Amino acid sequence: MQIRDIQPLNVIQLPIGKIRIQKKFSSKRNKVFLCSIRGKLNAENAILKQYVIGNPKREYEILKMLRKNGLNVPQPYFYNKKYAIMDYIPGVLLSDLVEADNMSWVEKIVDWFILFHSTMRREGTPFIKSDVNLRNFLFFNDEFYGIDFEDLSVGQPASDIGGLAAHILTNNPRFTQSKQKAVDMLIKHYCKINHDVLQSEVNKCLWRELVKIAARRPDERQEILGYCFFHQRKWTS
Repeated sequence: MQIRDIQPLNVIQLPIGKIRIQKKFSSKRNKVFLCSIRGKLNAENAILKQYVIGNPKREYEILKMLRKNGLNVPQPYFYNKKYAIMDYIPGVLLSDLVEADNMSWVEKIVDWFILFHSTMRREGTPFIKSDVNLRNFLFFNDEFYGIDFEDLSVGQPASDIGGLAAHILTNNPRFTQSKQKAVDMLIKHYCKINHDVLQSEVNKCLWRELVKIAARRPDERQEILGYCFFHQRKWTS
């Protein structure tokens, strides 16, 4: 079934039950829908992901493994060659929290990453989250949930934390004092808990990610690179 079949019918029949599409979410790679399910599983709200790229089975198994280890991630319900269905998390996006006066969220997102990285290490996998876009983290019931595990890749935890810091700094409005304070807290708190990661390593990853973000955002490039190179000596020495 192609995506054009979904839009006019709004209903898909899968082994798990009848899937009724409620709305489509913005997503750069795959097609993501809010849906309801009636059948073997009944749910008023769930997520249906149709994979244009990526592997439904891989993400399903990653979610199962992470939940088994106590990570806050969506509960996976079903997958086949084209689709995966998982729990819907009705939280607040991290992108909507980063300007808040109350910065208690900083320690909570660090706690999520500490558990994620320690779980990966304990499971014997060298993977990191990689895609640390702020829209991939939801704050719900006073805890963070991670979503979208399509892009797990081999890497170092410092890359995740530096990347997250770069996305915080460049989230509109960019480079505010509150964001710079949050990033300083984020890096210090993470490195205080995970002694295997040095602040200097995270700072270098932050600098590299800012350069990548500047390359992807031509309208913001001059501002981002100006900020980036102003801090180059501090972050890369």
